Amino acid sequence: MPKSFPIYILDLSGEDRIVLPENREDLSHSEFWESVAAGIVAEHYRLPARRLKNLPYCQRRARMVLSRNKPPVIYYGEQQNDELLAAIAAAVDLPDLVWRYDDHEKRLEYDVSKLRQLIDARRLAD
Repeated sequence: MPKSFPIYILDLSGEDRIVLPENREDLSHSEFWESVAAGIVAEHYRLPARRLKNLPYCQRRARMVLSRNKPPVIYYGEQQNDELLAAIAAAVDLPDLVWRYDDHEKRLEYDVSKLRQLIDARRLAD
C-alpha cells in the first residue's frame, strides 16, 4: 500500500519554503495547514493565525506518494518546472522524484485573494 503525505510550498515574500509533516505522516492538507503551515505564513506576514486557518488552498501544495518498486511521485496542480522539482526532491531527500499533475492540488482563487487582502491590510496598518 502506498504511503502519502502533504507538502506545502509556501511563498514567503517571494522566497519558497517547502514544509512537510515531521514524520511524513499521512495527513489531510487541511489538517497539516491548520496545525503547521498556517502558523508559518501567519508569523512571516505578522497576521493572526486564526484568520488563515480556513484558507488551506491559498498557498501551493502537493501530495507525495511513495510506493514499493516505483519512483516517488509528487502530485501537483500548478506550473511544474525542474527547479521546483529539484528543491522538493532535496527537501524530502528523494532524488528520483517525478511530477504528476493533479487538479485537486491547485490553489483556489478565493483563498489566494483572501490571503492577499489580509497581507495588504497588514501593510497598510504598518
